[in-house]
Amino acid sequence: MTYSLLRTRKQLLTAAVLAIVAPALAACGGTSAFAPSAQTLSGLASSDGIRHFGSTSWTFATLDDPNSPSYSELLGINNEKKICGYAGKGTPSNPATGFCLAEQGNAHFRQHNYPGALDTYVTSLNNTKAIAGWYLSNFGPIFGFIMQNGVWTSYKDLKLRKGHTNITEILGLSDAGLAVGFYTDDAKNNHGFELNSTVAKYHEITPPGGVSVEATGINGKGDIVGFMTTANGDTKSYLLKGGSFTLLSYPKSNNTQAFGVNWQDQVVGSFVDASGNTHGFLLTDPLSHPVWTQIDEPKAAGPTVLTNLENHDYMVGYYVDGVGNTNGFLATPAK
Repeated sequence: MTYSLLRTRKQLLTAAVLAIVAPALAACGGTSAFAPSAQTLSGLASSDGIRHFGSTSWTFATLDDPNSPSYSELLGINNEKKICGYAGKGTPSNPATGFCLAEQGNAHFRQHNYPGALDTYVTSLNNTKAIAGWYLSNFGPIFGFIMQNGVWTSYKDLKLRKGHTNITEILGLSDAGLAVGFYTDDAKNNHGFELNSTVAKYHEITPPGGVSVEATGINGKGDIVGFMTTANGDTKSYLLKGGSFTLLSYPKSNNTQAFGVNWQDQVVGSFVDASGNTHGFLLTDPLSHPVWTQIDEPKAAGPTVLTNLENHDYMVGYYVDGVGNTNGFLATPAK
């Protein structure tokens, strides 16, 4: 599972791979690649580090694109409470359309679609009014994009020049113009990257034990999160900070996917429990005293996924309701 519960057109192009490869760490002023020798592992949180969501901690607001009320995902939020995402299932009859909105509510949706694309997925936005994501072109390949000041720039990882699979996705964007994402090779394995968008230079990230890896989020300090599949089929997440990888796994779960990280290195994502149910999580203090919080949108009858958070504990994500609709939500911390 990646950001979307359903990626219909993409699944027709290539078999979906559960986990994906992550990009190279960048400090706030530049980028640098790290090999496995620079990586360290830390212990995972025990079950004593779990706390369950209390209804007084956040208030939830459902925010669905009025043009597609049955399918909306919120994927990014910046420190001005601007939100981005997409609506639509990505099928010929219900194409995916990207959007941004202010936190005030459903009346403030503004569409952002890559010119000429069949589907557009806006996955991230920063505090400089740039947005990023990926799109399905009208001739088949999937490209990443960044749009700033009305100018759209398309990106394709250079390692795909000699291959037959053309999939490059951007999933996170920092204020310094550093983007993270992944590309897919001909063997259907995913490889994460960090992209310096100003010079179109890619760096690959290789967390230890990862067979297929995705880089999903980057904060203002250049710390990166993502997730990977291992040789035994488990899905684990990671935090890449200061050249070292810390593996993150929700206690007693074999499927943990991190999607967003803020300045304080708080991490959000989703995990699958022993019964096969998907819940959102918030992880605080991951490097010294990790505390995991399970979060379920109160109206959810199916999965809850947290996709991003900003520096003041506002979070976004999506959930599946009792009639099977996928709805975006904003979680506001209690005053």
